[in-house]
Formats: sequence, C-alpha cells, structure tokens
Amino acid sequence: MNVSNTFIRSSAILLLTLLIYSDSFSQVSEEWLHRYTGPESSTDTPTKFTKDAAGNFYVTGRTIVGGSYFHIVTVKYNSSGVKQWIAKYIGAADQNDEGTSILTDNSGNVYVSGVSRLVSGQFDIILLKYNSSGVQQWVRQYNGPGNFDDISSGIALDNSGYIYAGGYSYGSGTGYDYLIIKYNLSGDQIWTKRWNAPSNADDYLKKISLSPDGKIVVTGFSYNPASSNDFVTQKYDTSGTLIWTQTYNGPNSLDDQAVNLKIDNSDNIYVTGKSRGTGTGSDYATVKYSSTGVQQWAQRYNGPFSNEDIPASVDADN
Repeated sequence: MNVSNTFIRSSAILLLTLLIYSDSFSQVSEEWLHRYTGPESSTDTPTKFTKDAAGNFYVTGRTIVGGSYFHIVTVKYNSSGVKQWIAKYIGAADQNDEGTSILTDNSGNVYVSGVSRLVSGQFDIILLKYNSSGVQQWVRQYNGPGNFDDISSGIALDNSGYIYAGGYSYGSGTGYDYLIIKYNLSGDQIWTKRWNAPSNADDYLKKISLSPDGKIVVTGFSYNPASSNDFVTQKYDTSGTLIWTQTYNGPNSLDDQAVNLKIDNSDNIYVTGKSRGTGTGSDYATVKYSSTGVQQWAQRYNGPFSNEDIPASVDADN
C-alpha cells in the first residue's frame, strides 16, 4: 500500500466531509421580506439603500405618483423589517424625479440625492434632508452654467457635519464637467468646484468618497481625442483645492470608463471600471493608488470568451 496516496485520499475525504458539515450550518435564511407598492400600483424602482447604527434600513428610488411621471420615494424600515415611514418628493415641475443615493447621520437624519426634471426638459441635481421621522427639512437644487442636464452620482458626509454632492454637469461651452458641491447640515452651499479636462470634452464623475483623513476623492472618465475615454481620479482637500489628478489609459488607448472606487484604512485608493482590451469587448480594469496619487498597480481581467466584462463595484478588507 502507498501510505502517501492513502493519506492524501483520507485527507481529501475529511476535507470534503468538513465542507459539507460546515455548509449545512451556513445556509442563508430569510429574516424578513417587505414589499413597497406605490399609490398607483405601478412600477416602483429602488436604486440605493443604507443602514444606520441602530439597524434601521433606508431605501430610495422612484415611484409613480399620479399621472405617468416618476417621483422620489424614500422608505424607512426598522431592524425587523417593519415600515416606519414613507417620504415622497414631487419636483416643482411635477415631471420625472429619482433618488439615486442615500445616507444618514448620527442624529438619524436622512439625506437623499438624485435628479429632478424641469418643465424645459433638463435634469437638475436635487438634495433632500429628512429628519428621523421622515419629515422633509429642506431641499436644494443645482442648475449648472450650461442650463442643461446636471446629474447626481452620489453623496458623502464627513465627521465635521458637511455634505459633499458629486456628479457631472453641463457647462457653458465645456460639455459635461466633474462637479462637487459642499453643503453644511442646514443646506447652505459652502463651495462648488467644477473640473473640465484640457481636451474641453465631456467629463463624467461617477463616484465620490471620503478618505480617512477627510479628503474628497472622486473618479469617473474623461474623453481624450488621442485615447478615447480614460479613467480620471482626483483628490481634493476640504476647501475644494485640487491636490492631484491621475489618469488610466488601457493598453490599446481605447475606451476606459471608471465606475466605482474604494478607500481602505491606510488611505489607499482602488478604482475599477471597464476598459476595452485586445478581444472583442471590455475587460475589468482595477487600479490602486497611494494616498499621494502614485499608481501602485493596475490589474485587468478578461473573461474566458473575450467578450464584455463590466464591473460594478469594488471593496477592500481590513
């Protein structure tokens, strides 16, 4: 008898037994399910949710409220899935409105960002604040200098009580530009920063986040005539001063579009998005930067069929 082979087989059987045993105690079980049906019993679409320190859940999105237009709806559930309140927002034009991001502060206030359509047809960025009971405290709307579409890409809240809204906004002769707006908790606008790439083409900010030291980090993509769209990642201080800008251009100088970012506990930044590769479609492309904007590495993933590979998010462990 070959003792080595017997040991390997026995070890494999033991490992398989342990995996099966472990799996039998790790099945996912549904704690609760709650469905929200709008007043028209029509299409209701959630877009983002968040959870506060007390275990309450908050969902925002859109619902049809009269007629055929979508409006912003935000719902709070407690940790047991029991609905606490519903808040709806109908813009002044009573046209399409949608909540796209949501967060809470330590006092239980809720902040929702999204878009609101005007009678003239363009979208403005909208920011709403609700108290812990779902009562609207204020609403702020942003219309850029181009008097055309302004689209929200997210919000972030720092430890000093300031809200940062990010998105892209049509400029005056500059196409779409990166946009960051800083507000205090009363809804007062502190500053607005716009960024237009040297090519003067379209720039789409897709994600905003805060680093452990309170700096503002954004990513998205910008068109360059020489290389199509490239990832563009930037870091700002709390005064809105641009600290650094880094770009990522894929190996073939084709279309590269960043969609999300994550900042770890050491202030390293991870950006992911789709990047046109050597095959027929896009690849995953993930880039790591240090806190000072120095690229640490870039990794790509091409699926087995060299077709479209499109990431949606990125995270990092401790």
